[in-house]
Amino acid sequence: MDIQKEWDLFVAHLRTLGVVKIGRNALGVITNLTREGNCSLGYNDIELMWKTWQVAKAQVVQEGFVVMPKLLSDELADELAIDAFNNIQSMFDYEHRGSTATHREEIRLRWCKNKARDFQENYKAMIEAQERSHDS
Repeated sequence: MDIQKEWDLFVAHLRTLGVVKIGRNALGVITNLTREGNCSLGYNDIELMWKTWQVAKAQVVQEGFVVMPKLLSDELADELAIDAFNNIQSMFDYEHRGSTATHREEIRLRWCKNKARDFQENYKAMIEAQERSHDS
């Protein structure tokens, strides 16, 4: 972990909380704290935040592991469902060749909605199974 780079990121975060200026001495002790009037953060608060920041950044993901969201977003599930529908479009058109365009669209939308839900449920099950395998 590049301490100076992390410190710079931390200071940028502190600025969003009302810290105008902050420094560190050669020992790494926080000095020269200047705050906006509405900022209630003190030296002790910032020291604790900095230590927490460092611990959080030190949490290394093992090589070969990929951090994944626990849930598949609605947007991605919808996109996957549309792609899946496009793969069966000609079969769908053939099966519903006598239906009106409105009826075909209703069926297509329902199919995509159900497929998106299936993708989300399967994704969730996959993530849960993977988590259980790492717990043991």
